[in-house]
Amino acid sequence: MMNIKYISLILFACFLFFGLVSCEEKEWSENYDIDYPVSTITSVSPMQQKIGGEVSITGSNLEYVLYVSIGNLRCVIKSKNTDSIVITIPANAPKDFISIENIYMRKFVYEKEVFIPIP
Repeated sequence: MMNIKYISLILFACFLFFGLVSCEEKEWSENYDIDYPVSTITSVSPMQQKIGGEVSITGSNLEYVLYVSIGNLRCVIKSKNTDSIVITIPANAPKDFISIENIYMRKFVYEKEVFIPIP
């Protein structure tokens, strides 16, 4: 009877040891990260526009965009699809860069040119 307990204990210890040794250790975030798309701007036209006028933005993943801003001032999005957005220039628009922020809170700033509002 004692032999069966010792044999069972030894077998259990062996299975436990081999089970722990044979586990493959992975980095915590491996295979867990979700690759959220980044919305990007490739061009803005025109780079000078009157207050209340429209500006076309082209790029990629633009269907995910929630906000378009000139500096810190948000613009009204008139229309959008996967590769273009049309915005209306708000009153008090500053001379600054145009940026977009998508539903995943990823921000992209178009730094090729500064947008210039025409009063």
